[in-house]
This record gives sequence, structure tokens and C-alpha cells, in this order.
Amino acid sequence: MVAEPALRFGSLGNMVLEGRFVLRHNRDQSETVGHAEVRTETTTYRDYTRLVVDFPDKPMRIQFGDIFSRSTALQRPASYAGVSISSAAYELQPMQNAFGTGAQTFSLSRDSTVDIEVNGVHQSRLFLEAGYYDIRDIPLKFGANDVDLIIRDTTGWKQKLNLSVFGAPQLLARGELAYEIGLGAQSVRNVEGIDYFSNRPIGLGSLSAGITSNIQIGASLLATHANQSVSLDGRFIGWNGEYAGEVLYQSGKNVAEAVALKANYRSSYVASFPPVRLSAAYYGPGYDAYEAVTEFSRPVSRSLTNPFRFERLWQLDGSITMDYSQDYSLDLGFDVMKYRDTDTLTLSEPEWTAYASAYGSLDNSTLLSVSLSIGRFEADQLDVGAFISLTRRFGGNKTASLKHNTRNNRTRATLGRSAIRYTNDWAGNIGFEQAREFGEQETALVADFELDSNWGTFYADVSAPSSLGPSGSVKQRYSIAEFSTSVGYAGGRVALGSPSGGAFAIIGAAEDLEHTAIVTDYDGEDYSSRSKGRHVQHYSHLLPYRNETLKMTARGPEGEEICEAELAFVPAYKSGRNILVTTDMSDSGSPEGVTADTILVHCQTLDTRFRTLNPSSEETDIPEGAARKEPVQ
Repeated sequence: MVAEPALRFGSLGNMVLEGRFVLRHNRDQSETVGHAEVRTETTTYRDYTRLVVDFPDKPMRIQFGDIFSRSTALQRPASYAGVSISSAAYELQPMQNAFGTGAQTFSLSRDSTVDIEVNGVHQSRLFLEAGYYDIRDIPLKFGANDVDLIIRDTTGWKQKLNLSVFGAPQLLARGELAYEIGLGAQSVRNVEGIDYFSNRPIGLGSLSAGITSNIQIGASLLATHANQSVSLDGRFIGWNGEYAGEVLYQSGKNVAEAVALKANYRSSYVASFPPVRLSAAYYGPGYDAYEAVTEFSRPVSRSLTNPFRFERLWQLDGSITMDYSQDYSLDLGFDVMKYRDTDTLTLSEPEWTAYASAYGSLDNSTLLSVSLSIGRFEADQLDVGAFISLTRRFGGNKTASLKHNTRNNRTRATLGRSAIRYTNDWAGNIGFEQAREFGEQETALVADFELDSNWGTFYADVSAPSSLGPSGSVKQRYSIAEFSTSVGYAGGRVALGSPSGGAFAIIGAAEDLEHTAIVTDYDGEDYSSRSKGRHVQHYSHLLPYRNETLKMTARGPEGEEICEAELAFVPAYKSGRNILVTTDMSDSGSPEGVTADTILVHCQTLDTRFRTLNPSSEETDIPEGAARKEPVQ
């Protein structure tokens, strides 16, 4: 919820030099009867290096170095070395909501306490002065949302307002723009680093605009020295759902003149019927967006073994997904493809595949997933396959899983620890795998391990067959170990870790509307701000690396301490956008009645991981919009 008065921004540092580096060690062992061969290889490579300069007030981001562009459904991303200028409202102004929500307004005749409930779930409590307000920054699910405002003014009078708001997380609000312009030379990432091609210039541009509260349009252009492609896309909210479409045209020396189309529909939530997602795509003769970008390879039918001999002429895809609830889903789909043998110039009969997959929770701890597919490939061969996965969680984050694929008769059973949720956490599995290799059934011991630390990420994957096999056929034991880290320079210091790539904001309500100051202590320095009503402190690239701690103190007009909280922000690779910190007041409204145990902490996006280091109570509220990111215990 945003008041009419302008919010104050404090940008503390806006330039970062960063790069990611990987150390990888491979060990492969091939065996036959009476002979064994071991091959080891250790490589170090650079994944990217770039200078990022941010202008939070614009908001705008300029990058120099290794860049990976944005993409659309049909327009593939491009990797290049050069310069990029882009809007960065999502990263640099996290306190602003750039997405349309069918905004509603209301007015307050007196200073009031406002409790916000979305779809029956309490989200936050704010203290607002008399005036006009607009609903923003509230975590909404896609589709219709019921927002209840429980208002209590200074006289004790209470009222309840109900507003219906349509959530569209991917739709830009009216008047909002998102753009990117890039220029440079093409680059290709591989296991040894990056190859640069100075003789292959590349230019690109994209623009998306919110036209109305429920319409967004966009366009993108990609041009290399040989090929060009342009796409137009649009999104529309209405008629019980969200509609999206894109059309792309390509031409050039290395690709044929071609057109591709894609359309999507997602229904809003209706209690009597599960939400439905529909998707359809047509790739015309000669369409090949990947080759238009890289100019080095050509994607072909997945059933073929020679990756450079066949050219796709056209392809048609379609799918329907029904989400019966958060725990049950059904997915149906098909694809049809026709290709040409570039050596013999003969045309294939259309290949086709139809599939169905479903997943559901058998209970609160057990998840079952089943996929079935049937298709016709080369030489009129019918291919039928099934994949079954059963996973059970126990003891908090421990898991046991059993998976089977009928195509290669592969069975895998493991025990392990579930996925990483925060810094200095680990995940891993150990078990066995049985599959048919080289005409024989083989059993192997398998294990994988991942550690996400302050310094970087370590990953290892090991497979060891338990027996050689009676016929002397080739067997392989292999292991892969990899350590990756990012090295960055920001704010006068060098740090290791995973860069957030964005900004961090604390949004709070001051208890004394006229005089309260919020003091934030970061890295031994105090950043103070006084505001009337709502308070915002904004940090652009101040927290580019993990395990940063902020200490917030609210002080009254005489400097007395009202409440204090020490907060640790643990960003994911893309930093979170909204962290709301509001403090409650006593019934009398006296600032002295406010204590730290009434602090409510809100984390509003899935990209944010957040924890409270020393809360005085357990009154920590993570709203529905952040259900997948759990607070650290």
C-alpha cells in the first residue's frame, strides 16, 4: 500500500565489477576384460566478466563485458561481448510495483490502522494518515483476489472494505516500459570458457509497454552479420483469463525466410473448475531461431542421431494443463514435425508424439508423478514409454525417491537431503541405478552432493558400476567435481559469493508520524532517514553478495529507542524485490508501547530468501506470495 507523498530513496553504491569462475575435475574409467583405462582432466574457465553500472532513479542498468540478452517465447537469447542498456525497474526499484493489478483506491478521513487480508490470509498492518491511497505491493495470486481492508481510526471507529483485484504478475502496468538495447560481437560458451568472434557483430533491441491496465504489447529485433529476426508479442487480461501471443519473422544468409507463431491462454481461478493453461505453436518451414543467433548448429528431430544432416521443415506443438489444486495437476500435449534429409534431399513422413503426465500428493509427505507417451518416428516405428517417480519426505528435509523409465529400463532409488534453501546449506543423494547398457543389465552405485557456501558452490556427481559383466563389454566409472564462485568488487571491497544482481529495499511505517527516525546500520556505518508516515530505504548493489546483516532501530523524537531488529538478507541469484518491515503499536497508540516482539516481517516475492537473526518472539509472517521460500529456523 503506497501513500500519495513521495517516498525517499537512499542509493548507497551503484557500481559492481563481477565475474564467475569454475574449476572442474573429471575422471572417466573405461574397462574391458583384462584392460582398464583411466582418463582425468582438470579445467578452469571463466563463465563471464562484466561491469554493471546502475542508475536507480531512472531506473536504468548499463553493462559492459559478457552479456546474455533477454528472450521471448520465439526470439532466443543471445550471448555476446559488448555493451547493454536496459530498464531495471524490477531490480533497482524493488519498492515499486511495475505490474498491473487492477488497482483500487480508497480514502481515510482520519489517521488509521489498516489490516490487509488477501484471500482470507492476513498480510500486513500499516499506520496511515488521512488521505487517498492505492493498493500496491500486495502479493497476489494470478486471477481474481479478494482484498479486505479492516480500518480502525483514532476515535475507535472500525470499518471493513472489500476490493476485488485481478493479479497478473507478468503484465506491465499502464504506462510502464521495459526495454533493452545491446551491441557487440558474438560469443559462445563452452566447457573451456568463452569463444569470441570479432567478425560476427550483433545488435539487438526489445521494448514492452503497458498500454492499459489489461493490455501489454512488445517488439524485439535481433540482427547478426548474416541473419535477422523480428518478433511482435502481446498480452491481454480479460474474458476469464490471460491471453498471450507472438509472431516472429526471420531471414538471412544462414537461415531460410520463415515465420513462427505461438499462443498461450491461462484461465483465472474458478472454484467450480480447475484452472486451465493452453499452449499452441507453429514453426514454419526453415524457422530456426537458434541458428539465427549462433550460426553454428541446427536443431533437428530428437529421434535422429546425426545432428547436422537433417533440416526441420515445420513443427506444430500443443498442450493443455489443468491444475486441480496446489497438489494435483494433469498435463496433455502433442507435437508433430516434418524434416528433410539435406544429403539426399528426401522428405520424411511427419513424426508425432502424444503425451500425458500427472502428479499429485498422496498425503502431506508423498508425491507421485506419472508420464506416458507414444509416438511414431523413423521407419514407421512406434515408440511407447512411461516414467514413474515416487518421492517421500520425512524428518523435515530428508527424502527417499524411486524412479523408473521404461524406455531404457532404468531404475533409480536414492536417499538424500532435499534442495538447498539458504546460504551455507547442502543437498545430496546416494543410492543405486540399474539400466540396460550395451545390451546388458548393469547396476551402479550413484551419489551426488551440492554445497552452497559463502564462498561459492561445490558440486560432485559419482557413478560406479558394481560389476564388470560377463561378456567383457565396455563399462564406465566416472566422477565429476566442480567448484564455482563469483568474484566481485563493490563499495570499495572485494567479495566472493553469488551476486544478487539487483537491489534491496526495506519499507516500514514509522510509529511517530512526525518525528520517528529509522536508523539502518550496515557494515559499521549508519544510514538514517526521517519520514512522515511511510519509510523506505533503498540499497542498489549495496548487498551484491550473501550473508549481509542489517540492524534497524526506530527512535522517537527525543532519540529514545522504540524498537530494534537485526535482519539478515540472503539473496537468491536474482535478489528479491519487496521486504516490508512494519511495527505494531499499543492500543493507546503511544510509541513507548511499541516493542520488538510486535515486528512483522513480510517477504513478497519468490526470489527472496530472508531470516530474522534474533527475534524477540516468533511473530514472523511470510505471506502466501512467498510460500516457496521458507524462513530459516
